Amino acid sequence: MTWFLYQINFIWRIFATGLSFSTFGIGGLLLGYVITPMINYTSSDISVKHLRSQRVVSIFFKWFVLMMKSLGIAEFEFHDFEKLAQCKSHLILSNHPTLIDYVLIVSRLRQCQVIVKESLLDNFFMKKIIQSCGYVQNKQSMETVSQIKKLLDEGNNFLIFPEGTRTTPGQPIVLQRGPANIVVRTNTPIILIHISCTKSCLDKDGKWYKIPEKKVRYIIKVGKEINPSDFLTGKTPPSIAARHLTRYIADELNKGVKINDYVSI
Repeated sequence: MTWFLYQINFIWRIFATGLSFSTFGIGGLLLGYVITPMINYTSSDISVKHLRSQRVVSIFFKWFVLMMKSLGIAEFEFHDFEKLAQCKSHLILSNHPTLIDYVLIVSRLRQCQVIVKESLLDNFFMKKIIQSCGYVQNKQSMETVSQIKKLLDEGNNFLIFPEGTRTTPGQPIVLQRGPANIVVRTNTPIILIHISCTKSCLDKDGKWYKIPEKKVRYIIKVGKEINPSDFLTGKTPPSIAARHLTRYIADELNKGVKINDYVSI
C-alpha cells in the first residue's frame, strides 16, 4: 500500500472510530431511556424483564461489533463460544485489556448477569441499562454474595472482570480476590475467557482517538472450565482456598492467547 493510501486509511479509521462511539452513545441512550423502559410493560415478572433487557442489549452489542468490523476499524474472532450455549449457574471470568471487552463478550451471550462497579451508576449512558438488566453492583459485602448466590441458583450466569479495572499495558494480570471468594462461598464452577488484541488500543491509558497504525485484530476465546471442588477440601480454610484459586486463575489468564502482530489494512 502506498504512503498516500495508507494515510487515507488511517484518517478514515479515526473518523470511523469516532462515528462508532458516537453511535454507541446514542444507541445506549435509546436503549436505556426508551427501549428497556418499554420492555418493563411486557411483563410483571422482574426476572422476565431483566432477561428480555439482556437479550436486547446483546443484540445491540452484536450490531455494534458488526458495525466496527464493516467500517474497517477492527477484526474480531470469536472462538468456542458454543461451550457457553448450555451453561447455567457459572461464573464467567475474563481478562480486561480494552474498553470494549464487556461489549464483545455480551454480544455473544443472549443472557448474562454482570457484576459492575458502583461508579457506573453515575454514568448517564449506562445507568439505565444496568438497572434494566438487573446487573449486580460490586459492593464487596456479604449482601452482594447472597444476591449473586440467589441469581446463580436461578440458573443465571455471571460475567466478572476479576481485575476490577482494565489491565495496565505491559504488566501481568493482578486479580482481586472477590470472585474467588464468591466461588468458595457458593461452590460455583468457572469458565475463563481470554481476550487478546494485536495492538494496544482502548486500553487503560489510551484515548479512543489514539488508534494504532494498523487495523487491530481481537481474539476472544472461551477457555477451560474450573471445578471449585479442586480447591475446596474439608481441611482448607475458605480464605486460603480463595487465595490459591485467585493465583491459579491469574496464571491461566496471564497465559492469554498467542497471536501474530499483523492485520492487513
